Amino acid sequence: FPVTINSGDWMGRAAIFVQPSFQEGLPLALQEAMAAGCPAVATRVAGNPELVKDGETGFLLPAGDVQAMETRLQWLMDRPADRMQMGKKGYERILGLGMTRQAMVRSHEELYRQVVGDRFP
Repeated sequence: FPVTINSGDWMGRAAIFVQPSFQEGLPLALQEAMAAGCPAVATRVAGNPELVKDGETGFLLPAGDVQAMETRLQWLMDRPADRMQMGKKGYERILGLGMTRQAMVRSHEELYRQVVGDRFP
């Protein structure tokens, strides 16, 4: 870990990923950050809690709580070993959930096979 997410690999260079959203679905950027080994500081909205395990792979905060965001970011910056451990656990969580590029390709191939049957190469 970390894995290469995209050609720029920007997530792999980050120390922390911040998702301060008021609304979300199941954010791809958060998945990419966790797969790159970044601990996440995210708001407790929509799909974020499905990915981030509070205190284990990052932190979940109430939307709009700037003070809590600042406190958690400072905590992570002051504790590089804990930050790395959280990032590693986030990476392992994404792998465990099957949210990898390879898993996505396999699921799309399976969907195409179901739709087009024997005509799929």
